[in-house]
Amino acid sequence: MCVFSSPTRQDNAICVFNGIDSRNDSVQIFLISCDLPLLELAVEDAKAFEQRLGAAIAADWPDFASAMLVSRDKLRADPALSGWWTHLVVLDSPRMVVGFCGYTGPPNANGEVEIAYGVAPAYWNRGIATIAAAELIRRAFADNRTRLVCAHTLPEHNASTRVLENLGMRFVGLDNDPDEGTVWRWELKRG
Repeated sequence: MCVFSSPTRQDNAICVFNGIDSRNDSVQIFLISCDLPLLELAVEDAKAFEQRLGAAIAADWPDFASAMLVSRDKLRADPALSGWWTHLVVLDSPRMVVGFCGYTGPPNANGEVEIAYGVAPAYWNRGIATIAAAELIRRAFADNRTRLVCAHTLPEHNASTRVLENLGMRFVGLDNDPDEGTVWRWELKRG
C-alpha cells in the first residue's frame, strides 16, 4: 500500500510526488510531461537527454529506446496529444529515469481516459508504478471532461493488476487490443 502526500509543483512540466513503497521506504519521484523536443532528444542523443534531465536512464532497460521512438512519432503526427501523452518517471535518489507513463490521448466523447505505465525491471516492486498511476488518475479527473479512467492489462493476475486494484480500479471484463490480443479492462469512475 502506498501513502501519498500532495504533489509539490516545481513548474508546469515537473512535479514531485512522495510515497511510501512496499518496503516502507520513502520514495520520491518526478513526472515529466514530454514535449516533442524532449522526445526527439531521447531518440537522437541519449547522453544529451540525460544531461538535460540531470538523470541517467536506468540500465538494462531494453524497452526505453523503442518506447521513446513510438512516443515521438505519435506526438509528431498528432501535436494535440501534448500533455495527454508520454510522461517520464524520474526517481529523485539516485536521480534516474526509471519509467514512463501517460495517457492514450485526451478524454474521448464519452469522457473516458486511458492510462498506461511501465517501470524498468530493476525498479519493480518499489511502489513506483502505483505512485505514477495515482498521479495520472488525479490529473485525469482534474479535467472536468473526464468521467472515467480505464486501463488494460494482460489477462492474468500480475504486478499491473495489483497496481490498479490498489488504486481502486475495478476489473470490468475482457477487451481486444490490436497489439496484445485479449486484455483485461479496468475502470475507475469519477467519484
